[in-house]
Amino acid sequence: MKKGLAVAVFDAAFGPVVYTGANEKEWDEMFGRTAAAGYNGVDLFIDEKNERELCQIKRLLEKHKLGVGLVVCICLKDQGVNFSSPDEKIRKRSVDIYCQEIKKASIFAPCAMPIGIIRGTVSEGETLEDNLKHLAESMHALERCAVSSGIRLCIEPMNRFEANTLLNVPETMAFIEKYELSETYILPDLFHMNIEDKNPADVLRLAGPLIGHMHVADSNRRAPGMGHINYDEVLKALKEIGYDGYLSVEAMPFGDRDGCARQGAAYLEQKMKAVGLNQVL
Repeated sequence: MKKGLAVAVFDAAFGPVVYTGANEKEWDEMFGRTAAAGYNGVDLFIDEKNERELCQIKRLLEKHKLGVGLVVCICLKDQGVNFSSPDEKIRKRSVDIYCQEIKKASIFAPCAMPIGIIRGTVSEGETLEDNLKHLAESMHALERCAVSSGIRLCIEPMNRFEANTLLNVPETMAFIEKYELSETYILPDLFHMNIEDKNPADVLRLAGPLIGHMHVADSNRRAPGMGHINYDEVLKALKEIGYDGYLSVEAMPFGDRDGCARQGAAYLEQKMKAVGLNQVL
């Protein structure tokens, strides 16, 4: 199992990324700090980057012996990407835009890419059934693009204050199974699970092989160990189902980026040892 840290390769003003950098020098520094804190890789938040910049980022990650667990294209919401829009033209345009980003992200493959807020919401006058049917149509098209690019698509269940569909892991499992999305996985996030899932450990056991990536911020979105999530039970469940991917700290640093990074890595390492989980060195 690998430890990951959320970082942004642009000046990020939003919350749950620990390090940010806007140029090659800053990328080199933040990747160095990430590796020094004890991480195996990153969840890479990107804005609009060209091929040369992506190659620079990849080279620097390799320099610091870091992998990529997840690529998050943060600019897509502002581009109007909405995979469940009632408007077919918007859905098709959204799929085309994301497929372009999938192909660009393939430089970091194999890795995952999330379907979070860009999946869209149920709009006024629309039924949940119609919304999810539209989303499933988009997902089937995205799957074809992702598989050929070495990318694993992961739907992220999000809490009721940020989304109004697929709020928890069981709902997301049911959606994947109903629409026979054979190349779509789930990205459980402990912060969201703490709000929407009754017992995170039991739910993770239920999801089993559908888990494609994990976010492990604590209940208050601080680093692991700073809230009330029971990591012993969560990690035992992940061990039981044979999950061997990333545990990524997508946390809010609250003004102490180095402290957040070190806390997350050290606490995860301690808890992984306690339950007998193998770590990638």
